[in-house]
Amino acid sequence: MAVISKDHLENFEVCKRLGLWGMVKQFPGSKEVGGGDRILFYLSGVGFKAEAEALESMRALTGNDWKQYDFRNFKWGFRIEFITEFIRSRQYDFSGNGNIVIDIKPVNLKMGFFSIREEQYNKIVLGIGQIKYSASLF
Repeated sequence: MAVISKDHLENFEVCKRLGLWGMVKQFPGSKEVGGGDRILFYLSGVGFKAEAEALESMRALTGNDWKQYDFRNFKWGFRIEFITEFIRSRQYDFSGNGNIVIDIKPVNLKMGFFSIREEQYNKIVLGIGQIKYSASLF
């Protein structure tokens, strides 16, 4: 799962436009992502928004990878292909000790990546246990 900070929600659109997850530094868990891995995008304050597939493992990027957005100065990243964007974000309550339905704690939702089990993935994709539907912000 990839987490995008509420301070940089515009990075979701950049990822879609470029077909790239770019980073100025290597975020926790990013080295574990490999080609063929499924990635759920969690946008802080919005919810789970989309699913993509990693097309490669993390690598050093060149200016050709991100030159449309060179002001971001991406140094690391990997190519992605979006599979689906949820019409409505999946929102869950992560207060207290986290969400017991999908078994994710607030500490997991810091910027970066973390792995989830297939059971968690299926619940999120199906929207099981979400607290409400939200209109798409994008």
